[in-house]
Amino acid sequence: MGISTYLMRLNRLHFFIKRRQTGTPCEFAQKMNLSRSALLKDLSEMKNLGFPIEYDKTRGTYNYNVEKLGAIS
Repeated sequence: MGISTYLMRLNRLHFFIKRRQTGTPCEFAQKMNLSRSALLKDLSEMKNLGFPIEYDKTRGTYNYNVEKLGAIS
């Protein structure tokens, strides 16, 4: 995968996460046209880059932890 394709994929992940429109991991993988394992790998990479991504079991969606996000900026 080229760097531009990879960056577009990360941008699309970010788009859904910031709007809290991901759904469950399986639903999110379908939205992204990825396998569940590929999605989880990408989310893990984003976390390693410093994105404070968390899964909200109550809402059934991924989101950014606002407290951790505020500490970063």
